[in-house]
Amino acid sequence: NLFSGMNLSNLFAGYYLITRMVSALTSITDISDTAISAQARLGLYNESKYTNEELYNAMYQASQRSRTGLTDTSDLVNRILVSGAMTGEGAATESIRVAEIINKASVAGGGTRDEIQRSLRQLAQGLSSGALQGDELRSIREQTPFLAQMLAEGLNITAPELGGNLGIGDLKELGAAGEIT
Repeated sequence: NLFSGMNLSNLFAGYYLITRMVSALTSITDISDTAISAQARLGLYNESKYTNEELYNAMYQASQRSRTGLTDTSDLVNRILVSGAMTGEGAATESIRVAEIINKASVAGGGTRDEIQRSLRQLAQGLSSGALQGDELRSIREQTPFLAQMLAEGLNITAPELGGNLGIGDLKELGAAGEIT
């Protein structure tokens, strides 16, 4: 009998195997497309002596050292570059270095992976808009307080005209006033 229990079982096993193989191949293709896209985005701002592939590898290494996702690190690097905060020959390499530091500060704050991802996404959006305020700043303060503390300390050094003794609580007022640019 063609549809005996054993043959039907084999049929289902074969179907399961084929669907898993298709899923795995799709996943591999998606990873490849993501890598190509990330390299292309880096290439838009690459004025350095490094190839896009070398920069992508540096970004991968930075994500590994900071224990964060490559896609999130790539997005953060791209937003830093889009913001225009760094320009010239070293912009891409410095953006990768800054993204790694931000990632490490986020992880050191003890948040969950999802909290860190949301916070970094908000930071990246704030960077690309040119100002850190509102929901972006609230997300950073709530989900990655250590990063918020580093931001306040950095403002104490780079913008002493804002008071010189800023804490996390002061970031909300500064953000609302559009002072964190």
